[in-house]
Amino acid sequence: DLTLFNHLHFPALIVEVGENRLYIKSINQTFINSFINSAEEENLLKTEIDLKDLLQISNEECLELKGLIQLFRDNKKPVSIVIESHFSDLNLKSRLKGKVWEIYCSGLDSELFLFSFHDITSKYLKDEIISRQLDLNLRSKEILARSEEIANFGVWELDLLSNEVKWSDGVYKICEFEPQSFKVDFEKGLSVIHPDDQEKALAEMTKAIQSGEDYKIEKRFITATGKIKNILSRGS
Repeated sequence: DLTLFNHLHFPALIVEVGENRLYIKSINQTFINSFINSAEEENLLKTEIDLKDLLQISNEECLELKGLIQLFRDNKKPVSIVIESHFSDLNLKSRLKGKVWEIYCSGLDSELFLFSFHDITSKYLKDEIISRQLDLNLRSKEILARSEEIANFGVWELDLLSNEVKWSDGVYKICEFEPQSFKVDFEKGLSVIHPDDQEKALAEMTKAIQSGEDYKIEKRFITATGKIKNILSRGS
């Protein structure tokens, strides 16, 4: 139904499978409004255009679109692919270049197929940022772990709202515990400090929290094996 096709709220094309190419048979109004420059519209609609030439996609991406058609033929249900399309300045508005599109394919008959275009750039970029941030966090942890091992130090954090304490692997190792073998709380963090140094350590930490000044104190730790270690502790 071309009337319904022309009123779809997303850009769409009807494509015919040729011997070696995918030809555009019809373009809906949303596609024209979104992508096509008015000066090119008349010539575009009069010409049988290759899908690859219109979208300015790579040979590999074109092969993937052809693969979509075969997937649909095999599964008899809509299938999709994500491409980063570098749209042509000749036929498509330059503001759409470089966006990421999810293209759905469904069949109209044995040789005609509907391709619909859905802009997922925002979601793609969000996922990419999250992925890169996770990679960066992992890399930062690896660098910290290596630095702690070389310099024999550890890092601890105290959340003043929840009273939650976090130890890096280095602190566990200094205290002769298996890294991350248990969850640290305030009481456990205090317990590794020598009893004679606990009051002083608490007083200095409280002073730093109240004044906003840096925290620095020498104290003793009692390790899991009973050893006593002299520790220089800093905080801010």
